[in-house]
Amino acid sequence: PLLSLRVVVKGSPELAPRLRVKIHSAVGLPPIDLTGKNDCTCTFQIVGKSYSRSTTKICFKTCDPVWNENFDGKDRYEDGDNLVFEVRTNGGKAGKNELLGRCVLTNNEFSSLGGWHGDVPLIDVARAMIPNPDTPTGRHAPKLKVSAWLQDMMPDDDEAFVMRAQGIVNAATALLSETTSFCRQTSFRHSISQEE
Repeated sequence: PLLSLRVVVKGSPELAPRLRVKIHSAVGLPPIDLTGKNDCTCTFQIVGKSYSRSTTKICFKTCDPVWNENFDGKDRYEDGDNLVFEVRTNGGKAGKNELLGRCVLTNNEFSSLGGWHGDVPLIDVARAMIPNPDTPTGRHAPKLKVSAWLQDMMPDDDEAFVMRAQGIVNAATALLSETTSFCRQTSFRHSISQEE
């Protein structure tokens, strides 16, 4: 007996991931136990797409964790998607992963040319066991530093980016020079008219 098989693949090839995310660090997380330190991780996902969840490594015994981790690949980003980030404690095998804070990065914040690079205030902040001595209320105001961008919304290469930036600097310098010249002329005319 002879078995013949025909395989037909229908569909388009998988596109390279467009969304890139870097979770840099967090500062000012509330300590949720009496040691004053947390073992924490940060997760992010596309809102409404739990399969896109990615998690950083664990940073031990700190309220200012530094991860510096890059993510791409499994996101299945679509235009209009928002990102949600959550910083949680790592309770280990027996413990509970408690939410320390979360934030949402909206699509319009990271989908423009150059993307988003900066701090995002965390909301839904956990109640701290130790109050913050730097605020009158004792509340903690943690921030998460992230970068998120779409690959096709980044400059083609570093040289092109530098050239565009230099063009902006040159235009601003020219405008400043013209403004300074105008102010000097106006001031000179004003002082002559007062002398007369």
